Amino acid sequence: MTNTPSIRMLIVDDHAENRQVARWMLRRAFQQPVVLEASSLAEAEQVCDSEQLDAIVLDAAITGFSDVCSVLAQRAEDACCGFVLLVGALEQVQRKFGEELGLEHWVVKELMSAYSVELVVRRAIDNAGLRLKLTEQVRAAQQLLSERETMQAEISDLQAKLAQANEAAQAKVEAVSTAALVAAVTPVANVETPTVSSAVAASHDVGSDASERPKLISKQVNAADLEGQATARRLQTELAPPGSPLIEGFEIAGLSLPAEATGGDYYDYLPCGDGLLCITIGECSGRGLAPTMLATSLRAYLRVLTASMTDVSEIVTKANRLITEDIGDEEFLVTMMLVQIDQVTKRIQYASAGHQGYHLDREGKSQVLHSTGMPMGLGDTVIPEGPLVRLKAGEILLLVTDGIQKMTTQEGERFGVERMLDVVRKHRHMTPRMIVSELRKACLEFSKGSGQCDDITAVIVRAEGANGFH
Repeated sequence: MTNTPSIRMLIVDDHAENRQVARWMLRRAFQQPVVLEASSLAEAEQVCDSEQLDAIVLDAAITGFSDVCSVLAQRAEDACCGFVLLVGALEQVQRKFGEELGLEHWVVKELMSAYSVELVVRRAIDNAGLRLKLTEQVRAAQQLLSERETMQAEISDLQAKLAQANEAAQAKVEAVSTAALVAAVTPVANVETPTVSSAVAASHDVGSDASERPKLISKQVNAADLEGQATARRLQTELAPPGSPLIEGFEIAGLSLPAEATGGDYYDYLPCGDGLLCITIGECSGRGLAPTMLATSLRAYLRVLTASMTDVSEIVTKANRLITEDIGDEEFLVTMMLVQIDQVTKRIQYASAGHQGYHLDREGKSQVLHSTGMPMGLGDTVIPEGPLVRLKAGEILLLVTDGIQKMTTQEGERFGVERMLDVVRKHRHMTPRMIVSELRKACLEFSKGSGQCDDITAVIVRAEGANGFH
């Protein structure tokens, strides 16, 4: 049987007989309450400093009522405990003063009963608790607004850097094109008596010399690209979360390896309300800095949205609307899956824009978690949630981008989905961190030094309970 904590109350009055009546009534109204007493403001403040109270009960007959009431009302508000006045029918001045302070809870002494005392005191305690929750929610909302402003500032800064990088690259391309044209035309100027046919031949050389001009342009453009790729790789590395979240009943691990020609893969862990955790994994089409910038924006949008809502369809749909506005007329596509984990029920809710995941049971049998909507960037469309999944003890949730499946041998053979699932099946009794490591090792060994053609990103969630796990 659970013992309900006793209610702790303080009676304040300088008349001993009034405190005695109030104490007797409170003990009739509540089951085994802790009733403390103070005969002056100084004693009351000492009790407030040393005790955690649920309610303060002040008799309006106390000497110096106005000062005592003002101080104790503020004390009660700071400590988020209830505050109740015991007022006589003739003590109208005291009651009016209390109303001016904004006090809400009264008991008329001539009508006082155990029932009325319990009702008013409990209501005062409940309202104090609601005020505390409201204060915490306001503080949390202010924190979210501050974080959103910071993220928007970061996005603006990154967009400015992207614009500067594009301008610099364009300037280098134009300079290289001019230099190539001059280099190609110069030999014609050195001919002492050029004929019409030789001039035509020279102009033909300018457009057709594959050994000179294309090579020169390629070299210079690649040099410009290197700066953008380095910035993109740095940003993409910063997108990855610093570690795995600790969530009761689950083990989680993730991995992201940018390819040499950096793309826009990313994954993230997003705490939600009500003790839920969201995991997101996504991929932005293209190479270089632009897709990485899109991934950065998407990460910021999802962090703000998951902090204020829990419906996965609503979160992904709003993120799609925002990212579509960012893309505008550019030809970019973004695939993304948002998975929400309930650590109490072990239920998995998800919504997916052009992305799919995999559910493996304890025997290794796999089930595809299909996409529930079109990729992002194609318009303001609703992304519905997928079917509910319950992850039982020992079962695995695998979230990946297509970089692992696209790993290729020098002969052109792909690693593929089945090889990927076989690796997870083989090592399904290991921890997620070890499974991710084995998956990375297997696909890199399969490619046999042919290189990484795309980003490799994977997240594995394993429900605890099998083979020694709780």
